[in-house]
Amino acid sequence: MSRHPVTGRTSLLAGAACAATALFAFAAPVAAGDGQAGVHVSTQAAAGMTVTAARVRGAARQYTLTPRQRQQVERLRDDAWAELIRSGSETRSDGGDPAVREYLDLLDDLLAGRRPYGDLTAPPWQEPAAVTVGVSGHYARARLNLPGTGVGFQRDTPAGGERFGAATSRSGFAHAYGATIEIPASSQPPTASTVDGRARRLPGWSLGFRTTRESQNELTQIAAGGTGESGFVYGGLSPSGSSGINVSNFGSAHEARTEWRAWDVSGTYAFQGFDSLACAQIFVTLYYASMVQDFDGWSQHAGGGVNIEQSRDQRASNQRYGFNIGVRAGGRPGDISFGPFIPFVKATAGLANTRSSLRSEETVHCNICPPSDQSFTINTTDSRRDWDFTGSLKAGVNFSISENASFNLSAGYEHGGRIGTIWNPSSGDQVFFDGRTTELQRVNYHPRYVAFGVRLQF
Repeated sequence: MSRHPVTGRTSLLAGAACAATALFAFAAPVAAGDGQAGVHVSTQAAAGMTVTAARVRGAARQYTLTPRQRQQVERLRDDAWAELIRSGSETRSDGGDPAVREYLDLLDDLLAGRRPYGDLTAPPWQEPAAVTVGVSGHYARARLNLPGTGVGFQRDTPAGGERFGAATSRSGFAHAYGATIEIPASSQPPTASTVDGRARRLPGWSLGFRTTRESQNELTQIAAGGTGESGFVYGGLSPSGSSGINVSNFGSAHEARTEWRAWDVSGTYAFQGFDSLACAQIFVTLYYASMVQDFDGWSQHAGGGVNIEQSRDQRASNQRYGFNIGVRAGGRPGDISFGPFIPFVKATAGLANTRSSLRSEETVHCNICPPSDQSFTINTTDSRRDWDFTGSLKAGVNFSISENASFNLSAGYEHGGRIGTIWNPSSGDQVFFDGRTTELQRVNYHPRYVAFGVRLQF
């Protein structure tokens, strides 16, 4: 800017022209030969004006620190001054570590509101932490809450209701094991997000594996005599159109065996944690899961020259692909604690695609039946595919044994959507009058569990 020769007032137009000239000189390459020194001086002046203009533009937006963030930055500034003195300087202009001086400029900008808190980095005097690998494992007792099935039929009186001769009940408690490997995505030391010692969660990858198993068995011997009845129920109509055989009160034997097996493998990426909300962290998980129900059923009546035998070999399979978005918080030193125990919580929501299929083979041998029914097989296959919303909630407490070891206790609930299970008729009326046959049954899968886990860091 310049003074008007008559009025003495500042001429904005003249000032703008000077600024434009200086900026143009800063942008142009330095010419060789005569005039190089002058161009260099103009470049320096323009550079100063450019910095000033940038600061003016930056001042138009003021960033605000929370009280905790301000306290943290002030503490880092005190540490930076101490580090500058230790490196051989008491002011920014007479030596010392240049990286520390630049870090002090960053902290001053943060406190003045010229830069956002997200620009805060780790102090330059901190050595980058080595990449550590976390390994964790757990054991859980899970209630799968899935329906059972069976073979044969029995009833207490001729007019009473029919039920399976032998059956597995709604599934009880299963044994579950799992392991996870965690690898940070960065070796940069975490920047403290609060002044009470809590550290921001760093982004990272993890690979997990889990397996679950449960089995049931029931053997029923129905003695001859008495007021009850028993017999055989087919999984569909026989070649002659029969739905089963009633051996009245002459007795029969039935056995049912069910085994549930499940496993899944998952890959997770966790994003950098928040600076608030208890340093919560959002993560995304992709997974593949397989669950299989195997059922073996057997019924027999023998005596007085009569021999009737029925067997079932059945499998319901479920293959699932899915993804979850989740959040976790707590469980680390510095978080809210109750004595030595540090609570944590984890929740997910997602979408899954499940393909369910059924394969059933049922064989019947009967020496007193019509010729077409004396030996026959009923084969049943079925499949379907569904999309379902899924979710889970887990909470527990963590206890640190040392800096690199801890154990935890937790409980959780999963809403796993629908899966396919085996359904068999328990009454001849279901087959003959209702037209029901052995089929793939879709049920809601929502296990509950309690778990004990250990985590080690290397």
